[in-house]
Amino acid sequence: MVILSLLAVALIFGWIVSLLRLTDVYRALPKPGQLPASQILGPWPSLSVLIPARNEEANIGPLLNTLLDQNYPNLEIIILNDSSTDRTADIVCGFQSKHANIRLATGRPLPAGWAGKIHACAQAAALASGEWLLFLDADIRLAPNCLKRSLAFAQMERADLFTIFPKLRYGCFWEALVQPIMAMAILIWFPIEALSDPTSPVASANGPFMLFRREAYQAIGGHAALEGIVVEDLTLAKRIKQNKRRLAYVLGTDMASLTMYESLSRLWSGWSRNFYVGLERRVALALAACAGIFAFLFLPAVVILGALIYGAISGHWVAAHIALWISVWLLGLAHRYTLQVLFDLDTSHSVLYPLGAVIVIGMIVNSTWKGVRGKNIPWRGRNYSAAS
Repeated sequence: MVILSLLAVALIFGWIVSLLRLTDVYRALPKPGQLPASQILGPWPSLSVLIPARNEEANIGPLLNTLLDQNYPNLEIIILNDSSTDRTADIVCGFQSKHANIRLATGRPLPAGWAGKIHACAQAAALASGEWLLFLDADIRLAPNCLKRSLAFAQMERADLFTIFPKLRYGCFWEALVQPIMAMAILIWFPIEALSDPTSPVASANGPFMLFRREAYQAIGGHAALEGIVVEDLTLAKRIKQNKRRLAYVLGTDMASLTMYESLSRLWSGWSRNFYVGLERRVALALAACAGIFAFLFLPAVVILGALIYGAISGHWVAAHIALWISVWLLGLAHRYTLQVLFDLDTSHSVLYPLGAVIVIGMIVNSTWKGVRGKNIPWRGRNYSAAS
């Protein structure tokens, strides 16, 4: 009982520190969506939007509509059809017949040792003519003026890679449990302020939205130099920093929204594919992450429920002990409310986060186990190494 009470005090302190950390991150992140109109005037450089698409019939049309609504004056859109077996190509052809700046390209067969998205992006980049290259995933949606605000800020800050933290939307119930936990972990523990510091080696990027200055992209080899790599956004961001280029990581919840996974199986495979590499292939770091998630998000519910059941059965209520753990739980709820206010993150399922914590721990264990053993994880009909 004493040990549990001491642990509750430690968790209370941890939640308070994390709340302060969230507010610091919010203040530190640039917000191009708040640029005044006077700062988003041209002239506008030529821009190539490059979209790798594999079986994206549900997403490609809505994305293209948001791109056509941008009113960007010097824009080409290239969709690289990566061996789709659905109506992706037909839908793009319909747009292409009405809009001269949209181009559908057919991807070559995937060579051994290559990740499908990376191979598709490399082919799309080879076809692009723009001074700037914007790589988009098909499941992202752009708000009006997103392109102009992105280019205005990138040029103003002399950025070579501009990437955003978008608004997260949920494609299924399970994503609503897991994605807020992932966002919370990234915002609290990752040194986000250092991303835009050219003197810091810390690097990361958001793969669904990566805007490169063409010259910088070519200088680091682009996607064509990523044979054998699966997590391309982290790798490209690191190479930008290693090449003494400038990275701009911004808060873009008012500029774009992203829905990543529409089912539990896709959610499981998607995060399992990235966790081991994201945790620097370090088993100790993976275990520490599991322990932290368990202590902060799962244990309070178990202890409170256990104490209430024990009190109801025995008639012996340890009020101070229960109050401590309820304080832990309430601080966790306050933390989730802060995420919603500052980062526009839907936390309506927060009462079920203990279940989400179990799923996240399972994905970390799965990714680490397969990464250590060199096993593959299926994704979009292909198999990828968890250690790449």
